[in-house]
Amino acid sequence: LYPEPIAHLAVASLRPVDVEDWIENLCERLARDSVRHALRLLRGALDDAVRREIIRANPATVVRVPRNDTAAAED
Repeated sequence: LYPEPIAHLAVASLRPVDVEDWIENLCERLARDSVRHALRLLRGALDDAVRREIIRANPATVVRVPRNDTAAAED
């Protein structure tokens, strides 16, 4: 297992740069489709946090998965 860089952060303190760092980390070891799926899951969880008024805005909405140049090569 890999420690995820955003796992230690409180949801309320999560910023777009934290999500971008996490995505960059995932791109080093996963296929682009897997990274996109992980980002979709995070966005959904943070959308739920917005609906529940835990956070005001979803910091993952502005984050994009980089092009294939940085994603792990797919076999």
